[in-house]
Amino acid sequence: MNALPTSASATWDVALADYRAKRALDEASPDDAPNGDEIVTARLGARDHLIEKVASPNGAALALKMRLAFEYSEDFCGLLEGWEKALIADAERLGGAA
Repeated sequence: MNALPTSASATWDVALADYRAKRALDEASPDDAPNGDEIVTARLGARDHLIEKVASPNGAALALKMRLAFEYSEDFCGLLEGWEKALIADAERLGGAA
């Protein structure tokens, strides 16, 4: 298995913490919050960044990325192209294929 070095794991940890903080803020905000659109946009941006731009340092991180992507895709028609490519690249790297 090709796990990422510690610095990449730290990058993942920072991006995951950012996503979780923005998700918590979104979930705690009332639907009619005056800055509701900005809160949702920040959460979705952090999610998209985590899925598409941050390499999974291990299998557990990849599973989380997949869960986030599939939760989104249930409401739409499949995965976004960039997400699909990122998930496949992580799986191949972690599985030793890349």
